[in-house]
Amino acid sequence: MIIDLVRSVLGKGKGGHVYPWGKAYIGPPLLGVESMPFEVPIGDRITELKIDLAGVNHLHLANILFKVDGKWLALQDYDNLAFEQSSVARGDKAFDIVAVADGSSAFFSTRMEEQPYLVIRFPSPIVLQALRVVNRKDGLWERARSLRINAKCGEGWRCFYDGSDLNSRLAWLDANIGSIEETAGCPSSVSKLVSGLRAGVNRPGQLRSVLDSFFSEFQFPSDCPDSVEFLGSDLAYLLANVFCFYDSEMGFLTSRFVVDMLLCHGYRRDAFKIYSIASRALSREHLEVIEADARVIGEQKLGHPLIAAAHTFARPLSSYPRETLLDTIDAVAEALADCNWPIVLCYGTLLGFYRDNDFIAHDDDIDLLCIPGQGCGDLEKVARDIVTVLGSAGFRAQVNFNNRRENLPFVQVFSRVHKVHVDIFLAYSEASEIFLPMRNVNYSSVPASILLPVEERPFFGRLYSVPAKIEEFLAARYGATWRTPDKHFRANEHGKQ
Repeated sequence: MIIDLVRSVLGKGKGGHVYPWGKAYIGPPLLGVESMPFEVPIGDRITELKIDLAGVNHLHLANILFKVDGKWLALQDYDNLAFEQSSVARGDKAFDIVAVADGSSAFFSTRMEEQPYLVIRFPSPIVLQALRVVNRKDGLWERARSLRINAKCGEGWRCFYDGSDLNSRLAWLDANIGSIEETAGCPSSVSKLVSGLRAGVNRPGQLRSVLDSFFSEFQFPSDCPDSVEFLGSDLAYLLANVFCFYDSEMGFLTSRFVVDMLLCHGYRRDAFKIYSIASRALSREHLEVIEADARVIGEQKLGHPLIAAAHTFARPLSSYPRETLLDTIDAVAEALADCNWPIVLCYGTLLGFYRDNDFIAHDDDIDLLCIPGQGCGDLEKVARDIVTVLGSAGFRAQVNFNNRRENLPFVQVFSRVHKVHVDIFLAYSEASEIFLPMRNVNYSSVPASILLPVEERPFFGRLYSVPAKIEEFLAARYGATWRTPDKHFRANEHGKQ
């Protein structure tokens, strides 16, 4: 069976011999549990569902969908459901599953506890074809790796998936491979792969050569733009799960296929998570190949390139009309002019203007710094005042908080003309020092003389406020090599490489 085939690659023998991973090893990540809607076939008449986690953790999900009569129904679409939740994070009703079901919350969450669970009771028995679990998009997707799904059927409770058990995970993979169907126009390499997977059921030792042969023939987007259509297919998603089992360390070819597939399906943030994980081990040359694919996929699917930005694959600033973006900076600065707080170009925006005479090619947002000349405790009030002023000027703005140890506010501003957002960071003063977000967005200080008094400097025929000593500011932020463009700077700074 496929289970034996995959075991041979993972290094687990049939005779109970456990290889170096140890008894706790349950196999590599599953894309569905980790970062995409995870589908489990049910195919039975049920009255209750129980979803829980093995071990100690939070159970928090964004949604649960039911396939009934060939249609998918979300929690919000199903009337008269009854719920039982083991606990509610912080005791706050906003984290209750009921809040997701009535549409008032984007996710639910239990407290950190032993085997947290959720029970869903249907008003009458239903024939549930399949279940989809949508993970919360919080960057902690691995928390759902030990997810278990049980349903109460006519004969009692039955387990349909247990993420804490290797056999259950492999059975799920077996079902995925069994459901693979070739579609018209599949690349010849894909047809060979599907045939090889099916034939390999009785020859498990050949799995590695089957997949190696596929990767030696498959043409990726930067070499063959036509492959974008295939990578956006359901078949490509199924195959990506197989590859993850085959290559649990996410080597170059597996990472490339998975990132490309996710991008072609529109899951840009999820693709970036895989890219970030892979970037810790891959060479710059390999990363650049994946980035070249992303550019082609963006052009094909969206009409503009995609770049690896701070948190996702995004449209680069360089693909927008420059004047449109400059107008946005001017409008934000003008709206805040009466507040008497210096608003200066900073970080990547200042670096691009000063060094490249343009926006940085691999940047996707605009950076401004507000220097209100007040203490740390006043920053939240300043941030909320900024939001009020910008809201009156026609912008949509919101206060966010960094997730570093300071938990200090910054303001995100959204234009009504384009999708580029402006980040307004906030500085505070202590004696002759100014504290502001620096390396890895942690606050640290620079002498006030580097920033003040603010100067006016022309860029592109317009005047912009800038730090008093631009080069010293850039050196403090980016190091002595700031003059040399480094598109992997963020990855290096955040320890992703």
